[in-house]
Amino acid sequence: MPQFPPHTALVVEPDPLSQERLRQILHRAGIARVLAAASAQGASITLAEELVDLVLTRWKLPDAQGLPLLRTLRGRGRNGRVPVVLLDEGQPPESRVAAVKWGIAGRLPDPPTLDALTAVLRTVGDDLRRRAAARP
Repeated sequence: MPQFPPHTALVVEPDPLSQERLRQILHRAGIARVLAAASAQGASITLAEELVDLVLTRWKLPDAQGLPLLRTLRGRGRNGRVPVVLLDEGQPPESRVAAVKWGIAGRLPDPPTLDALTAVLRTVGDDLRRRAAARP
């Protein structure tokens, strides 16, 4: 089980400038390696090739949004249980409820702050440790 802060994070963000901003804040939070994808398809390819500890993504991407995106991220074999954190772009309450039902690990304001990211990483780490302790 990964220790948090995670060693490797995947940022799914179509805008290169936003990718870099997210990469910088993740590095400042102590994440050693940050991979990037500009689309759900790119994320799917990366998740098939790389083992990651955390996915940080937008709810809406050019080629997928919402639950189809989460299904894509969740359906990737060894990364199928990786914590997914959404950038909150002001989704309506029903979208937030659906995301929680699909098992997102947390939400961050857009743009995220270091304090908000640190709090989400702490929650994700605590949750993963609780789940591991509850397994037979």
